[in-house]
Amino acid sequence: MKKRLFVSMVLAASFGFAQTFEVAAIHPAAGGTPLIKATGGGTLSATNTSLQTLIRVAYRVGVPQISGPAWMAGTRFDITAKGSLEDVSLAVMALKIRNLLAERFGLKVHEES
Repeated sequence: MKKRLFVSMVLAASFGFAQTFEVAAIHPAAGGTPLIKATGGGTLSATNTSLQTLIRVAYRVGVPQISGPAWMAGTRFDITAKGSLEDVSLAVMALKIRNLLAERFGLKVHEES
């Protein structure tokens, strides 16, 4: 069975998550080639990236499995998020991105099979 995500955007609230970035800056994209890069120390750099793409990376799903407002695919962001000095696995990085999406975009996810 395919998993499907339904996305609801609400005002962001402060949450205490165990796996979070220490600091993150999110700005409207200035343009350029879309690129997501995770580097040593748990740092994330996303350039000209849509919210839909970040959801795909964080939840490891395809576009047909994401349902939400149309702007999620078209509006682009530049994101720089710095983690601790230790290297993290891809699974931990995905969890950090999930928490960033919840904290900064108010992302709520409903999984359905």
